[in-house]
Amino acid sequence: MINKQDFRLYSYSFLSQALDYPSTESVTKLLESDLREVICSYKEALDREEPCASRLITALNNIENYSQESDLLEFQKEYTRLCHASKPRLLPLFESVYREGKLLQESTVEVARLYYQAGLELAESFSLPPDHISLELEFMAYLCSQEVEAIREKNSVVLDKAKKLQKEMLTEHLKIFVPAFAERLQKHTKLEFYKAAGSLLEAFIDWELSCL
Repeated sequence: MINKQDFRLYSYSFLSQALDYPSTESVTKLLESDLREVICSYKEALDREEPCASRLITALNNIENYSQESDLLEFQKEYTRLCHASKPRLLPLFESVYREGKLLQESTVEVARLYYQAGLELAESFSLPPDHISLELEFMAYLCSQEVEAIREKNSVVLDKAKKLQKEMLTEHLKIFVPAFAERLQKHTKLEFYKAAGSLLEAFIDWELSCL
């Protein structure tokens, strides 16, 4: 069974892929790989050690029990319908839209600052604003990997920095807009996988905040 740090790392990675534009590689990882099995294997520990995690356990059950009903094209069509084709957008993907009502606002700059503090720089080929939800979740996965490595190497400086940046991203960003994002995703999607992913996102971030 995986430990808590690995569970957090794999959960953020799973959610980041689930909420990015579907590709052959990402859909294969989400539906046919061991990733779902790995994060769901932590349910026993959650149930035993953290009684407050009942909503997260239920959300993990929904993900684990999902039976593949869609192919890549269906995922792409649904993602496009939700996030790109609808007017107004049924599911905006950027934090600033939820917080300030439009793209490229102060929250966007604050997220970019966190990336910079972590020593990361967006590739020149990356054309989207840095507050895309998938990118923010991928950033959290990166910070979790830094935490895991720092614990293994007993590097308190890297560990403290990774934990500090995680806390700031959680409390100053994800906490503020994820509930609205997850609610809209579950309300508007026609695919059961996205309903399950929205439920997992909401429950997982709530659980993360309760652990601070």
